[in-house]
Amino acid sequence: MVHSQDGLDEFSLAAPTFVAELKNGEVTEYWVQPEDLGIKSQSLYGLAVESPAVSLELIRDALGRRKTENGQKAAEMIVLNAGAALYAADHATSLKEGVALAHDALHTGLAREKLEELGAFTAVFKQENEA
Repeated sequence: MVHSQDGLDEFSLAAPTFVAELKNGEVTEYWVQPEDLGIKSQSLYGLAVESPAVSLELIRDALGRRKTENGQKAAEMIVLNAGAALYAADHATSLKEGVALAHDALHTGLAREKLEELGAFTAVFKQENEA
């Protein structure tokens, strides 16, 4: 379970995040700063979106060439939280390793490729529902 000091229910770029980790029947509680995981702390300004279309545009920028400052921030936020998910799913031995794996997936294009695969997969259901 994670909760950032700035009120997010995920890891934050802008504040420490409280973690309660259940492992082998025991709960360990600790705080994590973005810098602990190799990510620079920064404001969340520019990451709030008003519509699904704007959200998709930001995600595509983050997973693509990161042409905008907001796209770069979104990429860091994605790496931070995807890394935590990889650790929680036992695909990494630590949060730091999970973040490194997520960083590699982003910068090799694998993350964008997976988003495109998901889009193609869900489009099939949309077509079936419209038929």
